[in-house]
Amino acid sequence: MRLDIANSDQFGRMLDALASDVVGAAIHSRLHSDLRSSIPSHATAFSQSPAFWSLTFGAHFDAFLSRLHRAYDQHPDSLSLVNLLDTISENLALFASDSGTRFIISPGAHSPDPGMLAEHRQSVAPSDPLVKRLIALRGNVYAHRNALNVIEELGLERRFGLSFDDLEDLTQRAVGILNTYSGLFRGSTWSTRMVGHDDYRIVLEAVQRDTEHQDAAVRREIQGFEGQGTAT
Repeated sequence: MRLDIANSDQFGRMLDALASDVVGAAIHSRLHSDLRSSIPSHATAFSQSPAFWSLTFGAHFDAFLSRLHRAYDQHPDSLSLVNLLDTISENLALFASDSGTRFIISPGAHSPDPGMLAEHRQSVAPSDPLVKRLIALRGNVYAHRNALNVIEELGLERRFGLSFDDLEDLTQRAVGILNTYSGLFRGSTWSTRMVGHDDYRIVLEAVQRDTEHQDAAVRREIQGFEGQGTAT
């Protein structure tokens, strides 16, 4: 559904707000994934405070999903990928290098290819299998909890389930679309790599070292008691 915009400034604000959801989803998804991958190598650190880490994993996953759901929202008034693409289709003049928009910084800016627009539009519509499942989960499990699903154990969360790979596919699809049109409109794109992303490793390694030092101290103390017993 095309959103009503009066000028390039309004389109730029719309692009920024959608980027907040898409880039935010990618950041939380990456951190959630990297934390999961760290479990085998930092099992001791994770085991020291399982309640905290359980809530941390859940918080990042919920933050990720809430942003991804907004990006793929199909409501005609929502700021979403599908409505962004429809708006672009009706406002191709915004991408002309002589349009006078203050957002264009690339002299080579040009209008999007209609074929590419159509392909992108199809990839964020409910006719796409992954998008269809994401929307079904949003409406029945996440944004709204379907009471009948719970009462009668319909299992909609399994029927429309998405794997981590599926969610990564949808996330990268959203980032690709966003950056394609940001690049054409402004000559710049968004990074999904947050400064300080690896800070979680500092925490895990510190807990790991502290736990190992404590274990070593306990072992030394035990050995000392055993040595005293032998001497006696």
